[in-house]
Amino acid sequence: AGQFVLWHALLNVCNDCGKKEWFTVANLRLELFTGLSRQGVDKARNTLKELGFIEYKPNGTKATSYKINILYKLVVKLVVKLVVKLVVKLVVK
Repeated sequence: AGQFVLWHALLNVCNDCGKKEWFTVANLRLELFTGLSRQGVDKARNTLKELGFIEYKPNGTKATSYKINILYKLVVKLVVKLVVKLVVKLVVK
């Protein structure tokens, strides 16, 4: 659930910033938007990164930089991986 609310908070901030490729937002702002603790934001952010939904760069004591990945590109990658696996299975048989 934390990933869902963080994802939407990041989308809102991205839209507010004019949909820039990279944008910055403070952790405190994300905590207020999402209702998550600092640890909750960190955990949700790491999960979103592992799943390929976002990229982020910590900026020391300044606000973190985020990039929202385009979902259709993720879907294409997944489909290609599945097709390759199927082809390999067919060829190996």
